[in-house]
Amino acid sequence: MAHREARRGHFEGWSQERYALVTSTIGAILSGVRLWGFYNAFLMKDYDEVIQRPKPGRRFYWAAKPYIISLQAILEMMAEQMTPRLQPPGTITCVCDRNKQAAGEARERFEFLRKSRANWERLYPTLAFASMRDELSLQAADVLVYENCRWMQTLVRHRENGTSPSEHEMRPLMRRLSKTRRMKGLFFDRNHIRSVWTAALRSENRTADQAAHGGQ
Repeated sequence: MAHREARRGHFEGWSQERYALVTSTIGAILSGVRLWGFYNAFLMKDYDEVIQRPKPGRRFYWAAKPYIISLQAILEMMAEQMTPRLQPPGTITCVCDRNKQAAGEARERFEFLRKSRANWERLYPTLAFASMRDELSLQAADVLVYENCRWMQTLVRHRENGTSPSEHEMRPLMRRLSKTRRMKGLFFDRNHIRSVWTAALRSENRTADQAAHGGQ
């Protein structure tokens, strides 16, 4: 989506007419099939005030921890919204966009959540990483993530100015997706980030203590 918006790579030289046609087609496809979309966002400046970021290394970037918070939020949203809609014994297959920097911590968090949440080991059997070139579902997710990011920028601008946003300020594609009623979003403020992080630390410490006592 970022390349398409900037007319880079495959999209270089596209006319406005072609761009508009493809945008309309994407909207028609995604709103015409029974897809559910879940997304969340938070400001990094809010995150920095709540959590000490790890220093970036030579190969790995500092966004691993924020990535984990977002991953957990999405898993919890999907479990809450989709479990009642699944035919037993329905499961959710998790495929993430390939991300070497965060994959290790993501797997650890995923396994921790599977073991600490009721029925999650059955609900979420595996976590895999793939390329958007190979997984069409990741392309659909990329559209939603990009459109949500643009919409969040609008919401933040209004929040800082003390004003309220209008639905008409949504980009046409995001507005079309929102009208399906199958898009669920969450915006983290500082308090929400703090509560999620604190709860995660407490649950991890409790699980570690239980494992230690169990092994004695």
